[in-house]
Amino acid sequence: MTTDLDLSGATISPTALELPAGMSFEDWADYGRRLSRVAEGVMWWLGDWWRYGEHRYGERAAQALDPETYAFQTFANAGYVARRFETSRRREVLSWSHHAEVAALEPDVGDELLGKAEVEDWSVRQLRGQVRELRRTERVKAIVRQHDADPSILGAFPVLYADPPWRYDFAEDEESRAVENHYPTMTVEEICDLDVPGAADGVLFLWTTSPKLREGLAVVNAWGYEYRTCMVWVKDRIGMGYYARQQHELLLIAARGDIPTPAPADRPASVISAPRGEHSAKPDRVYELLEQMYPDYPKCELFQRRPREGWIGWGNQVES
Repeated sequence: MTTDLDLSGATISPTALELPAGMSFEDWADYGRRLSRVAEGVMWWLGDWWRYGEHRYGERAAQALDPETYAFQTFANAGYVARRFETSRRREVLSWSHHAEVAALEPDVGDELLGKAEVEDWSVRQLRGQVRELRRTERVKAIVRQHDADPSILGAFPVLYADPPWRYDFAEDEESRAVENHYPTMTVEEICDLDVPGAADGVLFLWTTSPKLREGLAVVNAWGYEYRTCMVWVKDRIGMGYYARQQHELLLIAARGDIPTPAPADRPASVISAPRGEHSAKPDRVYELLEQMYPDYPKCELFQRRPREGWIGWGNQVES
C-alpha cells in the first residue's frame, strides 16, 4: 500500500475501524481522505483482479466467486472499466465512478471528457450529463446523415408538424359550421389513413382541440407514433363550447424509434400565449419553438398553408 493510503496507527477489521486515541482534527480529517482513496482504489483493484482471472482462467474464473458472498455483476462492471482503462490512462484526481461514466466511449473521446472533468471539477453527475448530451448530439448527426445519404428515405422527415382539417359533424353553431367555408375538412378515418412522410426515428407535433383529443390520439397511433406529452396554446379571446367555452388548443407531442429529446437548454415552456389569427391559423411562434427544439433536423409541415424557410410543405393548401 502506498504512503497515500497508509492507515498506520488504526486497527482495521472486516467490520470495524478503531482510530488512535487523542487524534487531532487534522489527523482525523486526513484519515477520512485516505479512506476515501481506499474506497476508490478498491474498485480498481477488484477490476484488475477480475481482468487477470478472466484472461488467465476464462470461464473458470467465475468459480472463485461465492454467490452467497460476492455479486458477480460488481466484479464484471469493475473488470469492464479496468479493461477499458490501462493504468497510464487512469486519473488519480478523478474517481473510479468518473471513469465508469465514459468507459463505453472511444478512448480519445473519453480522455477528452475526463480532462474537462479534471480541469472544471465536474461531479460524477455533471460528467454523466455531458456524456448524455454527447450521445444525444451524435444520434442527431446520425439521423441527419441517414436522411441526407439514403435516397430511399429523402421523403421521410425526422420532424413532422401537422394541423389536420378536423371535421366537426356534431357542431351546430355558426362558428363551427363555418369551418367548411374556409377549407375542406376530413374525417378522422381519412386522416388516419394518410401515408405521412415521417422518418423511422422521428417526432410528431399534432394540433388538436379539446373535443378532438381522442381522435388526435387515434391519429398519433395510426401514423405509427407514441404519445409523449403536449403543449397548450392559450388564446387572447374566448370561443364557443358546449360544456366550457374554449380558449386553448392542444399540441400533442409523439415520437417513434430512437429520436433524442431536445437538449435541456432548447426545451420550451409547455404553455404558449398568443393571440388568435385568421381562421384556424396557428401562431408563428410555434415554428420558432420547434426550430429551437430540433435545430438540425429536416422538417416537414403537413397541411401547410404558406411556405416557411427551412420547412418542406405537404398538403393541398400550400401557397406557391
